[in-house]
Amino acid sequence: MKHTDFPPIIDCRDEQKIIEFLKIIDNTLPVPLSARTDLTKFVQKNLARGHILTLLDGENIAALAVYYPRFRSEVDAYFDLLATAPEHGGRGYGSRLMQAAEDSARAEGMVRMHLHTNIENVVAHTMYKKRGYEIVETEPKLHMVKELCPVCGLDKVEFG
Repeated sequence: MKHTDFPPIIDCRDEQKIIEFLKIIDNTLPVPLSARTDLTKFVQKNLARGHILTLLDGENIAALAVYYPRFRSEVDAYFDLLATAPEHGGRGYGSRLMQAAEDSARAEGMVRMHLHTNIENVVAHTMYKKRGYEIVETEPKLHMVKELCPVCGLDKVEFG
């Protein structure tokens, strides 16, 4: 699949479809999401305060990214979750969704994107570093931040 052949990114509002995807990928996460929170409450909370960006494979979610604006201040966004279904791994979906989340946050006036990841999840924090995130705290998890360009003049990002 060429970079230009990515499925469109959708700001998904379908609670049931998102929950079903989370159930599928839950045990592939370093720490299952269901061990930390109720999946339904997680989806409802994030639909209410932010965005759940998805890449679809037909009618099914292949990958998703969850972020919300105004994390610690009026100009800070938080990247809450990035997950790809195992059969869709290695296609660049995660990077594409991260870029879409950063672009959307920037268009909303956000200046920084924050995220947390487990110290043991070397694959994830290596990818985040490549994308320009810097470690600002290491306990109890890695807290990483990326400065977003506040004056890029981008129009609001549109999703399919």
